[in-house]
Amino acid sequence: MYPNPTIDKLTLKIQNFNNEDLSYQIYDINGRMLKIDKLRSNSTTISMRHLPSAIYFLRVISGQQPLKIFKIIKN
Repeated sequence: MYPNPTIDKLTLKIQNFNNEDLSYQIYDINGRMLKIDKLRSNSTTISMRHLPSAIYFLRVISGQQPLKIFKIIKN
């Protein structure tokens, strides 16, 4: 995932992507889910422009199973 910190968008790259049931969720520091979407390819651009400057968490999930959590700094 890059760039981090970000100003307006993130790029999430997944190696060995093979059309699994993968999605991502973005949470604020208080644990509120702000966005959820499916991952459709090995490279996904995520807009952060509408979010205020803060710390966020991006969780990559397969079905209901969390695979990886990233801490994002939005400037």
